[in-house]
Amino acid sequence: MKPFKCTNLSATEIEEIEFIVKHHNIDLHNLSKITLCLVPDGSLKDEFSLYRSSRFLKITANSLNGIKYGLCELKNTGYKQVNLHYTARLSERAVMIDCGRKYFSVDFFKKLIEEMFVNKFNTLQLHLSDNEGFRIESELVPEAVSSEFLTKKEIREIVAYAHKFGIQIIPELDSPGHLKQVLSKHPQFQLPNSNGLNISDESAIEWFKQILREYFELFADSKYFHIGGDEFVEFDKINDYPELVAYAKNNIDTQATGIDTYLHYLNQIAELATQSGFVPRVWNDGLFRDEYPDPVVKLSTDFEITYWTKWNSKMAPVQTFIDHGYQVINYNDGYFYHVLGEAASYQYPTVKKIARWQINEFPEYQYVEDISNIKGQSMNVWCDIPDAQTETEVLHALTKYMPIIHGKEWCVRNR
Repeated sequence: MKPFKCTNLSATEIEEIEFIVKHHNIDLHNLSKITLCLVPDGSLKDEFSLYRSSRFLKITANSLNGIKYGLCELKNTGYKQVNLHYTARLSERAVMIDCGRKYFSVDFFKKLIEEMFVNKFNTLQLHLSDNEGFRIESELVPEAVSSEFLTKKEIREIVAYAHKFGIQIIPELDSPGHLKQVLSKHPQFQLPNSNGLNISDESAIEWFKQILREYFELFADSKYFHIGGDEFVEFDKINDYPELVAYAKNNIDTQATGIDTYLHYLNQIAELATQSGFVPRVWNDGLFRDEYPDPVVKLSTDFEITYWTKWNSKMAPVQTFIDHGYQVINYNDGYFYHVLGEAASYQYPTVKKIARWQINEFPEYQYVEDISNIKGQSMNVWCDIPDAQTETEVLHALTKYMPIIHGKEWCVRNR
């Protein structure tokens, strides 16, 4: 392979670049001089410049990913002379896969990672458990693991493969709701009349913390850990659960209610994740709701918010989270929810529909004027009816969506 003239690149980083060149069969043989410059500028948004003449190539980027993207663009441009500058409008460009309800193979994830890289996506979220499945090997609760699952060895293989393409993995283990599969084997920890954890029971909380610790260790190289938090109960009826109300009044404050028990639990898990080196993330639907304008317990400021819906008018608008200083990632269910079987009244996204999306647009036509607190966007696969599509069909759908989203999230200009 032709040697590079490199600036600010380590030997390991050069090896990663050489992997991309070889993997994508990028032809550099006709070039007499190749210069790759890494110039970090403190920005989280990838940016790179690509200059190519008949004999020379120079890529300057603020991130290692930028250099990799620049090399990959050589195949996309098709021109022998280019002088272009590329800027990402969002720092995080993600895909989320519900591999809790449906089993997806290692081969599927590798093919997905490759497609994500070509479209300059840099984040893959793994939703590992849900009411209908728990699909990751466990030493602590092996009896709860579904018949088809990813082993820890396979998870490490996926993580390592993603790293080669500059893609970070975000694990998600949803609680206190969406735990029917696990709690079916441990009903003593289940909140009566729900699919959720009994967060008024300290022993139940400690039991689930132990499960989390098992996966904190497995995903130690990840920066973020998503703790779920959505659809625990019907939040407007949370005070119909006497256990939650009693816990709040006995352990938090005499004025506290069921929502405070919920927030108290989320904050405990956030603290555990933070102490383990992660930035915790949480879904938006149970937070800052209109019914509970002044809860005793305030949501931890350590969280980042994954904003997916405002189907209920009582749910907080996205601006509320921004005004409180939270970083927000846009999971807009109106555009970016590919729900298998078109369950829950969802319809499969179309290229035409996604093309109408604006980068500052959130669910229910909420528009944000200042996107500085908007960290990213995610395309999401939910497997409500797992057998409605094969993993091949899911991958095919994602490969149609991603180029359209890429066009929205990157600015390209001539230099």
